[in-house]
Amino acid sequence: MKNGILMLALFFSISGIEAQKPIKIEFEGGNLESSGVWSQLFSDEFNGDSLDTSTWYTYYPYGVGNSDMCGFCRTHDTTVSNQIYLDKNLSVSDGNLEISTLNETCEWMGYKSSFSAGLVHSRRVFNSFHRYEIRCRIPEGTIFWPAFWMFGWSTEIDVFEFMSNNTRDIYLNVHKWKDGKTINQSKKIRGIDFAKDFHVYAVEYEQYFVKYFIDGELVHQIPKFVKRNGKYLSKTKLKKGSYYLNPAYPNTGDEIAIIAGNAVSRSRADIPDELAKNTFPAIMYVDYIRVYERIHP
Repeated sequence: MKNGILMLALFFSISGIEAQKPIKIEFEGGNLESSGVWSQLFSDEFNGDSLDTSTWYTYYPYGVGNSDMCGFCRTHDTTVSNQIYLDKNLSVSDGNLEISTLNETCEWMGYKSSFSAGLVHSRRVFNSFHRYEIRCRIPEGTIFWPAFWMFGWSTEIDVFEFMSNNTRDIYLNVHKWKDGKTINQSKKIRGIDFAKDFHVYAVEYEQYFVKYFIDGELVHQIPKFVKRNGKYLSKTKLKKGSYYLNPAYPNTGDEIAIIAGNAVSRSRADIPDELAKNTFPAIMYVDYIRVYERIHP
């Protein structure tokens, strides 16, 4: 497996920084790498016979009182995806959370779809530096959009997205919303067929780096400091002086929730020939979701 991950790291492509230029600041200098060991802070191993709804919402809790009483709560962005998230599409069996996507007629608050899907959104939020980890197997197919991410209104960290078409291209993203503008950074990796087996995907979000791991291999990192032209500055030690901040770097202290689910790509599912290539139910199997914090001796 190690050789496979190293090989796919050769296929990185960079989209760069959008919407804002780096801001120059004075930095006292020092070691940018964090110390200490990771200690488990939160986990769901999905070992029971039903989803723990005291731990998870089964929708986006953006209605009044964290309810599902809004169209978006169970449909998400219908301009790019086309599904309704239903509780029945979530089940726990044999130590896995099964997130199912079905080709069926369904409706939510006046919105009709030909697909139902599943989603889990943590009730708990996290607001400091952590390691976020999932072990899962994504569904096979060409119209599905499985993802695992953290979201906090002004900050989003995508541990992975498979944005339909194939199960070999994985997208690693950060998104930030500031002053009505969206700032994005993204990398695409093309490698093995990730739908063939379970894999461990993780992000270590720390003070100076967002680091991406697949099966324990570091495959990408987004730094807090960049060069004047926006290119990544990957040094782990800096002298005292002037440096540029990466405008897409997550906001320190933002409360972020954990989300995992499988959407349906509208652009591909609306093509009959493309839809015919897919088999239902399409199931995303999740072995566990864990969060770790640094412990300093």
